Amino acid sequence: MIIYLVLLEELFPKGYRAGNDEDYGIFVKTVNDRYKINENIPSKHSLETMIGRGNFIQSDRGEYISSKYAINLEKQMIDKILSYISENEFTYYNAILEKFSSELKKAGIKNRYYLKGCIDKYLPSDMTKKRDYIVCGDTNKTPYEIILNQLHSFEGKFTKR
Repeated sequence: MIIYLVLLEELFPKGYRAGNDEDYGIFVKTVNDRYKINENIPSKHSLETMIGRGNFIQSDRGEYISSKYAINLEKQMIDKILSYISENEFTYYNAILEKFSSELKKAGIKNRYYLKGCIDKYLPSDMTKKRDYIVCGDTNKTPYEIILNQLHSFEGKFTKR
């Protein structure tokens, strides 16, 4: 398994597109040529599972990059993001991307997948990462429940205008 991950890291420093026939073909050809392995080469799905357990982060939809080549945000930027997250019970990755769009684009982060991969490792223990958002505190609540509780906390009625 490790040999395959090391090979992916070497062959695709800008990211491996899981499920992509061209990237998978390059991988298979290199395994065949370099290691003379023709049987038991992991399928695309198996390779993606290995990537998920390895030292890779998602850099786009269906694309993974080795942490070795991933963008490292500056401590000041990480602190700003963590401060923003801590102001809410939950924060969507898209909201973080929108709030800090110019700084993140300058750093090379252009989508929520890459943002998630780059900041999740810095989350303190009182913040829990989910697929699309980060929860502060009580992790048993969903964003839907939190929003509903906030709406119920207002006095009066909501009306259409």
